[in-house]
Amino acid sequence: MSGNEDPGQSGVVLRCDERLAGIDWPDVDDFDVGAINAGDAVVLCGGFEERACAVLGRLVECGKKGITLVLVEYRPCNDDNKVDALRALAASAGVMLCECVYDRQLPAGGGEKVAELVAGAGTVYVDISGMSRLLIVQVIVALDEAGLRTTIVYGEAAAYAPTAQEFKDRLRSREQETTLDFLSSGVFEVAATPELGSVAMVGEAIRLVVFPSFEAVQMKNLLQELQPTYVDVIHGVPPAKENRWRLDAAKQLNMGVLRRQTGVTEHEASTLDYRETIEVLLEIYRRRSMFDRLLLAPTGSKMQAVAVGLVRAALTDIQIVYPTPQHLNTSVYTQGLRHIYQLRAPNIAESVRHSGQGLV
Repeated sequence: MSGNEDPGQSGVVLRCDERLAGIDWPDVDDFDVGAINAGDAVVLCGGFEERACAVLGRLVECGKKGITLVLVEYRPCNDDNKVDALRALAASAGVMLCECVYDRQLPAGGGEKVAELVAGAGTVYVDISGMSRLLIVQVIVALDEAGLRTTIVYGEAAAYAPTAQEFKDRLRSREQETTLDFLSSGVFEVAATPELGSVAMVGEAIRLVVFPSFEAVQMKNLLQELQPTYVDVIHGVPPAKENRWRLDAAKQLNMGVLRRQTGVTEHEASTLDYRETIEVLLEIYRRRSMFDRLLLAPTGSKMQAVAVGLVRAALTDIQIVYPTPQHLNTSVYTQGLRHIYQLRAPNIAESVRHSGQGLV
């Protein structure tokens, strides 16, 4: 992919991925609810985790007025989703909600729906705490294409399932590693939405980039459906020391699925610091985009999905694919809230044009 002439080096032409690599990506900071002003918009998702209500709860406590609240309601319906709780919180603050429906089984256009509802906002705060990973990518790309100033807000859970002991117990009792279902079961289908597609060239080798999770069925389904020639596996490294065991556990589950797959390359990246994932993705793109068709499945952490969205906003020849779970184990997914972070995301198109000169 070609780029424009670098403003700092006359006559030097950089590819788009090289310009992305030159961006001074911002840190992930503590959430500053006081920075949200009248005229801004806040996007919320009615997920089933406790943390789905945390950001709106902070807004209500601060008595924020004059903001646009957009509530995304999931289909198929789940009785554990926090839609009614979010509506009640908004009503208690006297703030009207704009609502839209996102069908996980028919996900095309989900990001554009959100972008239309927040058009004209000063800053769009996107709370990804209860948001599906595919929708995270869709929203980031759609808001960037609309030129909207975006801040990502992320509530980190206090505890993640399974515990180390639960994992060991299940592993002892399993017949095959690939049959274990911890947080979800089954795959509805591998989604490939038109807005996140790419052009396939005849004879191109398929390179799948995927993030292992505790749902090895997702990895298995992707390999069966897509039949990739090569696979790049990005293992997630949890920031908290007490969760580091999860790195090896997810490897154990998923590398069993990958045992018969040829052309596997392994990487590691933080599940919180999105910049590490961007660095890995850009290195894969730099080495292989001229030779392989890149398919990217955001099956890792939510902040890794943010990295996928930021990269895909610029590198449109990457196709996003996602193994949509059939059933979610809502009773054990995550518990509580550890901390709320925010990321002031750059507008990718403008930042690529000015890479090396600071973010716009």
